[in-house]
Amino acid sequence: MSVRQTALLLGLLKNDVLAFVESNNLETIYIRLPNKIIIQAITLPTIGVCLENLLEQDGLKYNRLSLDNHQWKELIEALKCPSPEEVIVPNPCFFKGDYQIIRVNPIQIHFREDRPMEILVSESLECHISYTEGLRCIKMNNHWLMSNSPKKAKILSRMNLSNQANQCRYVTQRGIKREYSFHCKDWLLIWNHFARKGNQDAIAFLTACAQESVKDRVERLLRSQRA
Repeated sequence: MSVRQTALLLGLLKNDVLAFVESNNLETIYIRLPNKIIIQAITLPTIGVCLENLLEQDGLKYNRLSLDNHQWKELIEALKCPSPEEVIVPNPCFFKGDYQIIRVNPIQIHFREDRPMEILVSESLECHISYTEGLRCIKMNNHWLMSNSPKKAKILSRMNLSNQANQCRYVTQRGIKREYSFHCKDWLLIWNHFARKGNQDAIAFLTACAQESVKDRVERLLRSQRA
């Protein structure tokens, strides 16, 4: 939806909508209309987050849609989870049922020539690595994190991982891509777990991160791109 349409739905001013979206690092996309004009649009999951925030603050009582709280919750859930793939979450025995949405830009760094890795960088330069990427790099299947396993949940808990699932989103030529992710500090814990089991790729990444952290590598790459 356009910012104007979103503001009408939420019962807010356009500037207030944009301020909330930007302060919470929520996703927007730019769309070219048939008349060739490019507009900033608010995605449905972002609208769902905005509505959820208003509902928690009792700010939908006089909304034009006149829905009760149960109906609002159903609408919010539908907006935040627009397709079946959205319902699939990492191991529900450990991770919380909800997740944080983070708008990111993907960049690739090389630990060595044969070790590229995609890093998901937020606007505040926080670095995340998707579940698929972080396990692929040490030749592990992402089923290790996604399987519904109480036994695996105990392992994750002993590792002191964050149980808040993050979903990074970014725009590609084929639309918005969604990736569940961990912060880099959690990946160090995961790689250490596998390194202790003799995984040579995990050992290599830990050694490389000891020499220069992922964040330092990302910032160095961004500086070189701006130069």
